[in-house]
Amino acid sequence: MTVAPPELGPRTGLGGRLALSPPRFHDALELELSGSMRGYNRTRALAWKGPVAAEYAYDWRPEEPFFGLGSQSLLDDQAGFASQSQFARIGLFRPWEGENTEGPRVRGALWIGTREMVVRSGRESGVQSFEELFLSLAATTLNQKFQNLVYGGRVSFGQRQGTPHWTHGVWWQIDAARFDKPVSAISFSEPGPTSPQFTRFNYHAATAISFGRSPRTLQPYVQIIDTQYHGATESFLLPDFATLGGSRGLEGFESLRFHDLDKAVVKLSYVFPLLRTMEVDLHGEAGGVYHDVWQDLKPNKFRHSGGAILRVIARDQVVLAIGADWSHEAVRFQFDLRGFQ
Repeated sequence: MTVAPPELGPRTGLGGRLALSPPRFHDALELELSGSMRGYNRTRALAWKGPVAAEYAYDWRPEEPFFGLGSQSLLDDQAGFASQSQFARIGLFRPWEGENTEGPRVRGALWIGTREMVVRSGRESGVQSFEELFLSLAATTLNQKFQNLVYGGRVSFGQRQGTPHWTHGVWWQIDAARFDKPVSAISFSEPGPTSPQFTRFNYHAATAISFGRSPRTLQPYVQIIDTQYHGATESFLLPDFATLGGSRGLEGFESLRFHDLDKAVVKLSYVFPLLRTMEVDLHGEAGGVYHDVWQDLKPNKFRHSGGAILRVIARDQVVLAIGADWSHEAVRFQFDLRGFQ
């Protein structure tokens, strides 16, 4: 049995995670229960044998924020929604080469499964629910069960070195997932209204360049999400939109501040030692969300945020991190006893 902080995402509040494995199956079966004081909870079961894994998860997220679509959405238009989802999938997850070596590592995964999603009214006190402010989005999605057959894959390449922070190397990852027509035989319930069907590509790339006797490191990073969807935007489910804000990019903005089909964000960090047991991370970010990232992306309309983190180091491990991020809308403070990645 393992007790740890929850991994429920941003804005979920204080909570905990309990992981259980039967004594005879501790290396093949795990049950996870997570919950927070804001009412978020997750139940997850995972079974695996070698490279093959089967997974089931149920999520309840009652206080998700929504400000409208696009990078020009207004902070004053905040509304809330809840989402109830479950999925089951089976997949192949395994390093393809470089396992147990210090050289380049290529990893890959393939999966297929089924998902059910329901969008509910928001539960956050003092915040209006999204159907009061965004009528067209609520008219076709609120309280409806949507089923999808979901399949996809991932490939990543990494060659990263350095402690306590990444000092040199490269890393990239490509995810592709298809949310397709449901298959009744493996759906959780009889499919209801026509489910939004789309394909999503998620691209990440990063590198690190160091100089000086004590490593002073520049870390550029870029992410692009491209969603290929040809239906009405009003029929797209709110939890499926790409988002920016908080830990998902543009950390100086409220978590989940911006929503749309696509997004692009770039980040540049400068990490340098302050003392033998301390280092500082200065970083800036720019990006936006778009209906079509390849046609609509305009750098002169990027949103911007900046930040600074002080990390305390012991035995080449970050044991404490204190930071602040800011934008023209907010200043957000961060505190982490386990450290930032």
